[in-house]
Amino acid sequence: MLKKAFSLPLASRISGGGGLSPSIRADAGDGGEAEEHGCWHYLVTDSSGIRPRVDSCYSKESKSNGPRFTAGSIVQVSRRRRSGWTRWLEVSTGAGWLFDVSPKDRKVRLVEVEVQHGEWAYEVCVDQLVVMPRPQLGSHAGSTSTLLRTGDEVKAVERVRPLLGRGAFLRLSDVEGWVLDFIDGQQTVRMHGTSLEETAGPSQQLLNGPPSPLRRASTEFLGEPEEGHWSYVVLDPKGITLRSQPTYDKGAKLKSRLEEGELVNIVERRSGADTRFLRVDCLGFSGWAFDQQPGSSSVVRMMEVTVEEGSWFYQVLPDRGCALRSRCSISDGSKVGA
Repeated sequence: MLKKAFSLPLASRISGGGGLSPSIRADAGDGGEAEEHGCWHYLVTDSSGIRPRVDSCYSKESKSNGPRFTAGSIVQVSRRRRSGWTRWLEVSTGAGWLFDVSPKDRKVRLVEVEVQHGEWAYEVCVDQLVVMPRPQLGSHAGSTSTLLRTGDEVKAVERVRPLLGRGAFLRLSDVEGWVLDFIDGQQTVRMHGTSLEETAGPSQQLLNGPPSPLRRASTEFLGEPEEGHWSYVVLDPKGITLRSQPTYDKGAKLKSRLEEGELVNIVERRSGADTRFLRVDCLGFSGWAFDQQPGSSSVVRMMEVTVEEGSWFYQVLPDRGCALRSRCSISDGSKVGA
């Protein structure tokens, strides 16, 4: 007996490098930007650390018996595979595979960083600056036996700068430990012999006098604007509320809200302290969003995708058919029609 089948023409399709839903495995033969070879560095940001896996697969069976990479570890990677919102990372030492964003809950476990070695002289420009045992996000709030004070001069021999966000971790030579040159939007050290304005750069020289927290977050400590056209999809099941300015401040929230699966056009991107702000400009929506939740427990809220225009035919396989949806989401709330 033959099953009845329908072929449906499609006008556009969206790719997020392996799909928009959680994907537990990444293979070299996957589509999109499936596999890259090279040399990259990643910083472990999860306070619990992360255990490597013997394969690029999110399952209990794939976990390695080797030691965990602790928070603050800098890992060199030689191969990367994209699967959904997760990028799998093969450790250069052969220890196994890690992942940057959890396939389970979108939690950020590692961030890509730029590592520089050299010798730089800095001067402390805040009242107190905590020396951290390792380059760990959020650890500056903890207790330590070493404090630097305004005017102290230090030498750094290594700089670790996350590609997303502002600031860098500095490994000191005359004091054992690390400092962060920007904390909560405030510059903590400056290059010896330079003014605070020269070190901060033009995008940090916009304000005169003590700024309000909202204005400070939205203008003073942002990277240079990047203008263009990009397509993003909302991944957060709770959606995301737009803001009037590129800031995380709740006082800037608008009434406009993007639901999970909404596909939006981005016309401007600006790096913040630990996220990238996105200016939304599409039919019915205008305002600012961000791709990652700021803070030590960061999760991915929106993801860049590729939209293809053309004509393709797909066959519906389930006997019950396939429900159409109003947006790029598998949630029941996105279903349309009977």
